[in-house]
Amino acid sequence: MLRVYKRSGRIENFDNHRLMTSLLNTGYDMNFTLNQRESELLVEEIKDKIIDIREEDGLTSTFEIRALVTYILRKRGYSDLAYHYYKNRFN
Repeated sequence: MLRVYKRSGRIENFDNHRLMTSLLNTGYDMNFTLNQRESELLVEEIKDKIIDIREEDGLTSTFEIRALVTYILRKRGYSDLAYHYYKNRFN
């Protein structure tokens, strides 16, 4: 199981649903509709990329996830969403 090193120092299991909620909330905050299927595909792509880097049982960090989310959103043409996602993770 992929695990995530949190800013607080805790280690938790990677949660697809939590990342999807974060993407949907970011879209909502900027009046952008990201449908369920789009968000599922993005989350799967992000998770697959993390596994490519860290392997299935690897340890990643919230910083690495943030960078990969931003990269993949931009790559998929969601530049505004990527900007707001990155910016809002620090607020």
